[in-house]
Amino acid sequence: MRPIRFAYSARRRTEMMKKNFALLSALLLTLTSASGCAGKTQETNTTALAESFLYKTGDTGLLNNDERLIDLNVTDDYLVLTKNKSEKTAEITTADLENDQTETLTIPYEKLTGGLSEDYQIAADNDHVYILSAEQNNSVLYTIDKAQQDVSCTDLHAPMAMNVCADGNGSVYTVYYRYDTRMQYVMLEQYQNGQKTDAFELSELLAEDGTVEFCDMYADGSGNLYVVYTINNTVYTAKINADRSVAAKAEVSGMVGSNNQIVVSGQGALLIVNRDDSNLCLINKIDPETCETLDFYEEDSADDIMNGFGDYDYIVADSEGFSGVNMENDSRAPLQQERQFRSVYCAQNGLLTDVEIKNNYNHSLVKAEKETNQTVSESPLEMEENSFILNAAYQNNKHFYICQEDEKQYLLITDQDGQTESKTALDDLVQGHAVCVCADDANNVYIASTLQGEYYYQKLDADLHLQGTIQTEGIKGVRRIVFSGGIAYSDSNDGVLYRLDFEQSKAEKTDFGCYAYDCYLCNGNMMIQDDMGVIYAVQDDSLTEILNCNELDQINDMGISDIYFEGEDQFYIWSEDEQTLYEVNKVNAADMQDATVLNIAYDIDSAALKRMLADFSAEHDNIQFKLSDYSTDEKVEKLNMDIAGGNVPDIIISDGRIDLSVYEKMGVLADLTPFFDQDSTISTDDYFMNIFRACSNTGALNQIVPEFKVLTGFGNASVLGTEQGWNYDEFLSKIAENPDKEVLFSGLYKSNVRYVDVLYCNLVNMIDFAQKKFNTDARYADVLAALKPYMYDTMDESLSYSKDEATEEYDLRFRKNKVLFDVMDISSVNDIMTLKDAVVGDEIVFKGLPSGNGKGSYIHPITKIAMLTSCKEQDLAWEFMKQYLDDAYQQNVSVNYFPVKKSAFAANFDACEERKIPVGSEFADVHVPTEQDRAMITDWISSIDCAVCTENRLGNIIYNELALYLNDEQNEDQTLKEIKRKIELYLSEV
Repeated sequence: MRPIRFAYSARRRTEMMKKNFALLSALLLTLTSASGCAGKTQETNTTALAESFLYKTGDTGLLNNDERLIDLNVTDDYLVLTKNKSEKTAEITTADLENDQTETLTIPYEKLTGGLSEDYQIAADNDHVYILSAEQNNSVLYTIDKAQQDVSCTDLHAPMAMNVCADGNGSVYTVYYRYDTRMQYVMLEQYQNGQKTDAFELSELLAEDGTVEFCDMYADGSGNLYVVYTINNTVYTAKINADRSVAAKAEVSGMVGSNNQIVVSGQGALLIVNRDDSNLCLINKIDPETCETLDFYEEDSADDIMNGFGDYDYIVADSEGFSGVNMENDSRAPLQQERQFRSVYCAQNGLLTDVEIKNNYNHSLVKAEKETNQTVSESPLEMEENSFILNAAYQNNKHFYICQEDEKQYLLITDQDGQTESKTALDDLVQGHAVCVCADDANNVYIASTLQGEYYYQKLDADLHLQGTIQTEGIKGVRRIVFSGGIAYSDSNDGVLYRLDFEQSKAEKTDFGCYAYDCYLCNGNMMIQDDMGVIYAVQDDSLTEILNCNELDQINDMGISDIYFEGEDQFYIWSEDEQTLYEVNKVNAADMQDATVLNIAYDIDSAALKRMLADFSAEHDNIQFKLSDYSTDEKVEKLNMDIAGGNVPDIIISDGRIDLSVYEKMGVLADLTPFFDQDSTISTDDYFMNIFRACSNTGALNQIVPEFKVLTGFGNASVLGTEQGWNYDEFLSKIAENPDKEVLFSGLYKSNVRYVDVLYCNLVNMIDFAQKKFNTDARYADVLAALKPYMYDTMDESLSYSKDEATEEYDLRFRKNKVLFDVMDISSVNDIMTLKDAVVGDEIVFKGLPSGNGKGSYIHPITKIAMLTSCKEQDLAWEFMKQYLDDAYQQNVSVNYFPVKKSAFAANFDACEERKIPVGSEFADVHVPTEQDRAMITDWISSIDCAVCTENRLGNIIYNELALYLNDEQNEDQTLKEIKRKIELYLSEV
C-alpha cells in the first residue's frame, strides 16, 4: 500500500479543537499557534520542533478482519505481535429434564445474518429453535432446523418486537408495539416457514380503546392463543380463537403489575405467574376454556418458573437447581439437571432449550520481518479453553499476559517465542480484578487491579512474591502502567499521571501541566498523550511535543487504540475500530519539495473524504494534501477573507456551512463543463446533470453533487390536481376550498420543521445573489396570514384540530381524505413507494412546496464539491473530484441518499421488496415499483431545477425572524422587512 504524505509544522496550540471536529482536523497539514494548552491549570514547559515533516502511513497487512492485536514488540529486525482470533458461535442446548439428557448444537454466528440484539428471546418445538432479535429500528426472526443445522432469517419490518412463541406445529407468533402520535397498539403476527400468514391488532380485541400492556402469550397448537395483559395495572387473561375472535377473558385474581407470564402445566392447565421485585411468584391456575381462576399458589425466591410435564404443574429453577412441582399434592421433586440456562423454553415433554452466544479465542505469537512485513513464524500460546488476554507487556525478552478464564485470572509468562515459562493464579496476589501489567529490567512485575470501585497497585518480584501494595483513593480508572528511569508510572481516567512509590506505599500525582490521557514508552523514556491526541516526551520534568495524532493521514486520536514507538521517527499504531496495524514513518519535508500539493477546504468531518485521500494517494505518486478545516462560522469568515486576499484552496468540499454561492458570485469557481466534455471516462448522459445545475444560483456547471435528497410536498391528486408545482394563489385556493382538512398531515404547530420548510424555501428563492438583493413577493405575506388560523403552540393542540379525531385513526387521515398535503425529505425509492401505497393510498402527486414561480420540489444536496479557478493542478483536482462520481462511491450512496449517477439510482428500484406495513388497524401492501412507477420517479427527479439553500448563516436569519413571527412578536410585513434588511446586509459583506 502506497502511503499518503501529509506535511505539517510541529507546534504547541493555544486552543485545542473540540472533539467533534477532531476526525478531519486530524488531516490539517500546516498549523501554527503560540504556546499554551486549553484546559491546563498551568503553563507547560515545552520545546517545539522547528522543521516541517511528512508522515508516511501504511497498513502493515499483518492482521485480518477477525483478528485483534493484543501487544506489539519491535526489535531490530522483527515485529513480534500477540494477537487473538475470535470465532463466535451460537450454542443451542436442549435438555430433557425427564430423562436427564442434554444435546448441544453449535451454529457459526455468521449464519445469524442480521446480527443478534443483546436481549434476544427464544422459543422452540421438537424440530426447530426460533430466535427473536429486536432492535430499535427493526426485528428479525431466525428459524433454526436442528436436524439440518440450517438457519433462515425473516425480516419482520417491525421495531422492537418483544415476544415470540411456537405452537408445536410449525407456526411462530411475534408481538410488537406500533406507535402513532398519541398512543400505542399491540400488533401480533403469525409466521410459518419464514412467511407471514396472519397479522392483526391484538390490543383492539382486548380493550375497546386499545390501551393494553402486553405481557405474554401461549399458542396451544390448535390455532388458539392465550394472552396475559394488563389494563390500568389490572391483570387479565384472554383466549383468542383461530378465527381471531375472543372466546373468553377474565381478570386474574390477586395480581397487579406487568411482570406476568403464561406457563402450561403437565396436565394441560394454564398457569399465570406474577413476579415481584423479591422474586416472590404468585401462581394462578386458570381454566383454559373460561380463563377463570381454579387454584392459587406461591413460590418463594424462584429464579424462573417453566412449563411442567407429566404430573408436574410447573418446573421451578432456583439456586438449588430444577424441581418439579405438583400444586394439588403440594409436593416437589428435584430434577437431575445441573445445566445453568440463560433463558429457557420448557415444552410439555420436559424439553428445555437455551441459546448462548460464545466467543472462542485463539491466541498466537507472530514474528514478521520489519522491512517487508512478511510473517516468519506463528506459534499458538498455551491458553486455557475459553480464556482470553486482558493486558500484556514485554520486557527482557519475556511476555507478560494477564489472562481471564471465566471468573478466574492468571499471569502467563512466556519467552520471546511464546513458550510458557510459568502460569500463576492471581487470586492471592492482587486485590480484586487485575486490569494491566508491566515489568522492569529486574523482572519485577507491576499489576494494577480494582476492587469495589477502588484501584490497587501490586509489585511482585521475579519469583512472583508480593513485595508491596499501594491502595489508592479517588482514581477513576487505569489504562496502563509503564516503568521508566527506575520509576513505575500509571495514568488514570481523571487525566493525572501518578508516580508509584512502593516504599512509601503511595501513588503521587505528577504535575507536568498536561492532561494525561495515556502513557507509553519510547526507548525506555516516558511519553504522555493528552486528551487531544498530542504526544509529548518527558525529559527533565519538561515536555517536548513528539507527535500530534490529529495530523496523521489515515488515522486520528479518536481511532487510535494503541501506539508502539520504535523511536520518535518511526512508530506503529493499532486501530481496533479498523482492525488495522499501521506503520508510520516521519521524514523531512525538505526531501520531498518536488511533490504535487492539492489544497482542500472542507466544513465537516467525513469518513468518505479520508477514504478518497487514501485511494487517490495509492494511485498517484508524489502527491501531498493540505487540508483546512472550516467547520465553524468563524472559520468560514476566515476562508472568505483568505479567498478575497488570494489565499485560495484548490477544492472546496461543502456539507452546508461553506456557502459556494458566495464564491460563485466572486467568480472563483471553475467551470466544469470542459472536464465533462473532454474526459472519455465519464459521460453527462450517465448523471442527473440537472442536479448539478440546480445547486448553482446561475445554472452553471461549477459544482458536483454526489448525493442528494428531495424536499417536496405530496398529496392526493384527486384533491391537489395532477400537475406538479403550485403558486401562492393556487395554494391559498386549495386551503379555502378544503376548510375541513388539516393543512399538513404532520400538523401545523410552531416547532414543526416541515411547516418551517414551507416558509423557508420560498424566502430563499426571493434572494437575487447576483444583485445581492432580496425581492419580496407580496403574496408571501398572504400565505403567512392564511396559515395563521391553523397554527398551534404544540403538536397535541395541532392534532386536536381534526374534527373526527375521536373516531378516525391518525394514520388513516390521508387515505380518508382528512388532510390536504404533507412535506417530506425523500431519500429513497422505498420512501416513495411507502407514500404511494401506504400513506396516501390513492394516485399520488408530488406537488412540491407552494412558491412564487410555481416550482415546488427542491434538491436537498448532501455534499457539494467545487474546483477553484486558481487551481494550478486542475487535471489532478478533477481526477480527485471524479472519485465521488465513480461506481464504487455511487453504489454506496444509495443506502442513505439518492445517488446522482443514473445506474446507481436505478439500483434503488431493484432493491425494493414487497412488504406489509401497519396503517391504523390495517396492513397496507407496499409493492415493488412497476415500469410506470420507474418512469414517473425518474422523470420527476430529472425535472427538478432548484435546490434548498444549505448555507447556515442565511438559514439562521430566516429561522430567527420566523420564530419571532410565530410567537406573535412581529407581524407579516415586519417579518419580511427584517428578513430583507438582514439578508441584504449579509450579502453586502461577503
